[in-house]
Amino acid sequence: MTDEARDDYWRHVTEFNLVFLGASTAATSTAAPQQPPSPSSSAMQQNNHDNALDIPLLPPSQQVTKSRHDFPTHDIALKAHQLPFPTAVSNRMKAGWKEYIPLTALTNMACRAAANKQQTRDVVKYEGGALTVSQGPLDSSRERWLTLAEISEAYPRFLHLIQQHYPHPKSVQQSVAQEFATHFQHISHQPDFAEHIGLYVEYDRQIRLRHISGEFFRPSTWQAGIWSAILNDYMLGCSNNTYSVQGYPIDGALTHFFAPQFSSLLRSERVFFVMDHHHHRALFARATVDGALSLSDSVVSCVAAASTSACSAHVAHSPLHTVAMADQSCPPARPSVSTTTPEAALVTAVFMRTSVLSAEMEDTVPRPARLFDFCPIITPLHWIAWRDALEAAGCLAEFADVPIGIRDGFRIGVSSHPSCTVIPPNHKSAFDHPDAITSYIQTELSACRYSGPFHPERLEKLIGPFRTSPLGTVPKANSPGVFHIVQDFSYSRNDSHISSINAEINSDDFQCEWRTFTACVLLVINSPPGTQASVNDVEKAYRCMPIAPEHQPLVVIMWLGLVYMDHCAAFGTSSAPGIFGQTADALVRIFRHHGIQALIKWVDDFVFFRYPINSNADGSYVYPYDESLIFSVAKPLGWPWSLPKHSPFANSFSYNGFLWHIAERTVQILAQKKAKYLARLQLWVKHHKVSQKECEGLIGTLNHCCLAVPEGRTRLPSFYRLSSSFASAMSRYIRHTIPPACLDDISWWCKCLSLSFCSSLLYASPEATNLDVYVDASTSWGIGLVVNGNWLAWRLRDGWKGDGREIGWAEMVAVELAVRYLTEVL
Repeated sequence: MTDEARDDYWRHVTEFNLVFLGASTAATSTAAPQQPPSPSSSAMQQNNHDNALDIPLLPPSQQVTKSRHDFPTHDIALKAHQLPFPTAVSNRMKAGWKEYIPLTALTNMACRAAANKQQTRDVVKYEGGALTVSQGPLDSSRERWLTLAEISEAYPRFLHLIQQHYPHPKSVQQSVAQEFATHFQHISHQPDFAEHIGLYVEYDRQIRLRHISGEFFRPSTWQAGIWSAILNDYMLGCSNNTYSVQGYPIDGALTHFFAPQFSSLLRSERVFFVMDHHHHRALFARATVDGALSLSDSVVSCVAAASTSACSAHVAHSPLHTVAMADQSCPPARPSVSTTTPEAALVTAVFMRTSVLSAEMEDTVPRPARLFDFCPIITPLHWIAWRDALEAAGCLAEFADVPIGIRDGFRIGVSSHPSCTVIPPNHKSAFDHPDAITSYIQTELSACRYSGPFHPERLEKLIGPFRTSPLGTVPKANSPGVFHIVQDFSYSRNDSHISSINAEINSDDFQCEWRTFTACVLLVINSPPGTQASVNDVEKAYRCMPIAPEHQPLVVIMWLGLVYMDHCAAFGTSSAPGIFGQTADALVRIFRHHGIQALIKWVDDFVFFRYPINSNADGSYVYPYDESLIFSVAKPLGWPWSLPKHSPFANSFSYNGFLWHIAERTVQILAQKKAKYLARLQLWVKHHKVSQKECEGLIGTLNHCCLAVPEGRTRLPSFYRLSSSFASAMSRYIRHTIPPACLDDISWWCKCLSLSFCSSLLYASPEATNLDVYVDASTSWGIGLVVNGNWLAWRLRDGWKGDGREIGWAEMVAVELAVRYLTEVL
């Protein structure tokens, strides 16, 4: 290996490349941890040949015998890393490596901290009749929770530490480094290294501890006895929920998905949590490769098992998924007490009989979990940038709760808290399409919007009582085999003892502005020549909105016996549209402040308009801005536009399910929407009976179509009459026969939606006219009309009642006659 190649290798390792993680991250096997084979002589030769360090062995004549350094040696040095070793670590190596050096002292974070401010821990001892001060042991309390990212940072640095500072001949330094390099390569290339990294971290820790104790063995030799003991502890821990699936001890561990940050809003301060993106990438390296999450009943049994034997049988034959558990993937974040003090202060402390590190430790009990530990604030939005942008736009007072909500999480509008845990069963549609559910859970875990899985009893111990809402699936339109995941926050509907989440939310408390079809019509009609529009869609709109920690226990999900924390607004809660909508309203004001001329939005669809300010000699228009302004304003806010759904400025655009042509002043139903609506109508043609839900759904669809096809409004009354016939039904599953009038109207709609140009022209409304117009109808006489004091009257013919004609029909005829008189006579 050349020096350049070696440099590239180490650089890629420190950047979380797949050099050390390659075999584990590329593997698709999800089997439980198996005992790796003990390296034979031929296997060891192969390992040496393939070792990324590529350091040649010393001749046998130069090998040291009867020593813990009695193994093959090499004579090449590695280049130093950019980050220096902490002085406390290098001093221990220079002193002969007689004290244990934890890998947590060699991570990037630890080295940066040491470079910025050297911190040592001193221990006061009484030796030879005098007080002495010496260095205390390095803190190794976090080492059992090393992540993939941290171990890939620390191990190359650990090997280089041996080669540079170990106080032995160069040949011994190289020999020791080679042994540990082979040892780490062996464990890191195991197929389940990423899945059960906690077990391999503990195995590596045991090997290094045994080495510094002076035991005579090769670190590169697989120690089956040590591995067996670790595996037995893991199997036993799975049965009583003291180990995570990844092999980390659970007790005392906090979530590794977030880190504390101190920030202020409106000049007030508090602690808030955000996702640690670096750890996120490392923790889910395997998850993104493995694809769909695999959760079998046997795994659930393993986690919840009461007997070790049953658990062991399940683990040996069942796939274990690669997800980072929020309560199981990092060490306890206990505050450390610094013992570095000025000399005078130290002496005073000794005479006051202050406890020191050599004192006997008190018994400890598990630290009670805080809600914030397991209910972090997860969002791509940057609250400080929002605060500053709203302040610059002059509307911070109006939208002050937006940056606060981004920082602290938005409250969903539920005032009560569950007194006991409630886990209703999921809907049948979820079990009809389990792959869709597990794939969605995997996506949310990878994005850190979910954390888990937890055993329900374990989660209740961590955060208190919680509740889940049933999961279900609905087919995605025009996408066969693709399903939307829904959470039924309106469950249970008929339980007088337990109200649903939505039943406790007053949606009127979550007001926002939706620019409707009419607003878009007015913009198109009144736009000057050359007007263009650009459409932008928000990526995972609702999921960008963090939920307040105190409300996260209300939106937990359950799947295959395990539960997951949800940290973001979910589609299905009555308050989610308002939470997102108010934030979007604030964004509109920010864009207006930056010079956007016109802007409308509907949920996550934003349409930006621009008007020409000049024209060139060739007749082309000059505009005040382009798409770059849209992205430059959104970027510092963390607002995630969906690039695949972005449409650049043009004469036509799609919005609210319609295709708009600005210059032609037309609006039409999108082709894909027409196909969707036709398919829905065909189901009515094939079936003789329909339910109330199906009837109401079709009415909603056709009402939407009438926005672009106004004449279709006359083809709706038959469906309203059918819907009203269900009023006396005792069950929502009752089905009624489709009347002939509905079938006639369905035929008309099918012909209309089959047209290539299913649309209408847009006209400006006429100027308002100040006229006094009155109409009335009487079943015993007829219809009357009064306009500015002049009247007209028509008698109803005998037998006019029938075929659905009642007083409502007569009143609408009166309205129609009034309109005709105003438009044709006056």
